[in-house]
Amino acid sequence: MNILFKGCTSIEDIPTKSFYILNISINILPLVMAICYQNITAILGIFGSVSGFLMIYVIPVVTYMKMQKLEIEHPLLAAAIQENEVTFYSPYEEDQNSRGPFIHST
Repeated sequence: MNILFKGCTSIEDIPTKSFYILNISINILPLVMAICYQNITAILGIFGSVSGFLMIYVIPVVTYMKMQKLEIEHPLLAAAIQENEVTFYSPYEEDQNSRGPFIHST
């Protein structure tokens, strides 16, 4: 949300006119493309290859660079974020001391 609307922290902060224009364009553009260009396989191939490239190569690099920028500009905040990272424990993994996924012996 911050990419399109600077200073907006929630969806209620977005101006109503901009909100409706964005939603209508998101719905109308694919409809117009489908009506005008009926070879959907070419469209899906192009969008799939572009989005795959972005997800595999661009997004990890950008997120890493953003983390490095945070570490340079605000080292205490970056250390706090790294210190407070959450570790995910699956409820389906049983450890040796438990009688089931949610029942732990005391």
